Amino acid sequence: GEEIHTDDYGRVKVRFPWDRSGVTDDGSSTWLRVNQKALGGSMIHPRVDFEMIVGFELGDVDRPSVTGHLYEAEHPPPYALPGGNTRSSMQTATTEGGPGSNELRFEDAAGSEEIFLNASKDLTVSVDNDTQWEVGANQTRDVGSNETLSVKADQSTSVTGNRSLSVGANQTVDVGGEYGDGTGADLGVSIGGNRMVQVGGDHSEDAGASLSRTVGSLQCLTGIAGYARTVVGDASIDVGAAWAELAGGARGLSITGSYSESIGALKFIKAKNVAVSCDAAYTMNAAVETVKAGGGRTDDAKGAVALTAGGALKVKAKNIVFEGKSKLVFRGGGGSIEINSAGMVKVKAPKVTLKNAKALNQIMHKSG
Repeated sequence: GEEIHTDDYGRVKVRFPWDRSGVTDDGSSTWLRVNQKALGGSMIHPRVDFEMIVGFELGDVDRPSVTGHLYEAEHPPPYALPGGNTRSSMQTATTEGGPGSNELRFEDAAGSEEIFLNASKDLTVSVDNDTQWEVGANQTRDVGSNETLSVKADQSTSVTGNRSLSVGANQTVDVGGEYGDGTGADLGVSIGGNRMVQVGGDHSEDAGASLSRTVGSLQCLTGIAGYARTVVGDASIDVGAAWAELAGGARGLSITGSYSESIGALKFIKAKNVAVSCDAAYTMNAAVETVKAGGGRTDDAKGAVALTAGGALKVKAKNIVFEGKSKLVFRGGGGSIEINSAGMVKVKAPKVTLKNAKALNQIMHKSG
């Protein structure tokens, strides 16, 4: 009753067409050996209802063997003929009575040559040593579910032309050692959502020419110990909203060229020490700038310093000291007050009004 019925040696039972007994079970014949391909591991078993060719060794009817398989009307070839006569196929149907089949097929039609391999379920390929694939034109691979690639040693991929990678969901790259990404030309990274970069050790950015960064919303930089950035060339930063920097230690910025900074809203820097070094021009454009120091603050310039306010300028302190080595000049309206290095005071104005002139006269007499 089984579709494939053999003994331990691969022998089968048959029913001869001249048998009038009507027996169609295991007792219909003796065990018949089955002719196989001249290979070390060939094993193809006849199925129930196959029409077989039976031969008899040395003409002895008591020593039959199966030598081949014949197609007939109820069990035709796997491909319609004569349309498929350029095909050669080794095909085994799913048992019992399944719709699928495993197949190795050869198509020999000129211009359509093909080797076709089909696994009705799983396909396992085992290679004890090397494997080499060489494709003269295109190769397409379609995986309906998951794919896993495990390489015990090194892996190298070389693409002579362009390479495109599209990931519909998430992508994770985990490198146990060093990671290098080199581009001979430009590199563009476009992120529709958020981006996070976490570095356990040092992080270095080296721009041989200009560095430009545009942030549409908030930029926040946090340095647990310190924060330092060096640019060899020019640097430009444009922030549409706020910019915040937090450093547990010192914060340093060194630029060999010019530096331009434009912030649409708030800029906040908090650090133990802050140092900015710029060999050329330093430009900062902000809607509002607030500098707050818990202790003292010193502004030092080797050249000239100009402070221009479009509105009022207010200086408030317990003591205010203005010191000029050669002279000190205060100008306002149509007049001025000038103090030179000798201590001479010169007042220029269309009109001078002195309040408490009596006290002033006493001071002048005492000094005289």
